[in-house]
Amino acid sequence: MRKLYIFHVIHTDIELGNLGQLIKKEFLKQKGLAEWKRRKSAINHLWDRIEKEIEGMQIDYKKLRIYQDSLSTEIDIDIMVKEMLEKGSRNYILINKMIIRGARLMGTENSALLLEEYNRLHNNNSHFSSAKEQLGRRDRFIAQRIEITLLDGEVGLIFIGADHNVAKFLPSDMQITNLYHLESN
Repeated sequence: MRKLYIFHVIHTDIELGNLGQLIKKEFLKQKGLAEWKRRKSAINHLWDRIEKEIEGMQIDYKKLRIYQDSLSTEIDIDIMVKEMLEKGSRNYILINKMIIRGARLMGTENSALLLEEYNRLHNNNSHFSSAKEQLGRRDRFIAQRIEITLLDGEVGLIFIGADHNVAKFLPSDMQITNLYHLESN
């Protein structure tokens, strides 16, 4: 039996890179510094809860595969982890703790689909149907990646943005647990 825990998260400006700075600037313009600080505090609290939840699980880390949305299958994972750790990403700090214990971090997404998403967001094209269709293509790819790489007897954890719905594309023989359903801000 394959098990997958889906942790729905809100990405920080750190994980979003250059796009994160644009989003932060727009957020500050629209909602102000106090609301930005409140949001950052809420996200930190979310990561505290996620870390506590994972620490409480009885996981054999040597049989654990970690999937991270926006982590391309075509990049050097070690370099990405190092960069995100240096920037202070709570997401990658937690991932690194699990890697040290024996877990494997998997490339999860297709670079071309990520680039399409980046360009859509960067060009401020938020047309609902195209955004939903694009997210669906990413979710299908992620689900296929998990299906191919998560082997019988293994456990998977995926950290994925709140708007995603990967579960609907996963095979029926996989035991799936959705955790922390969030509304995106």
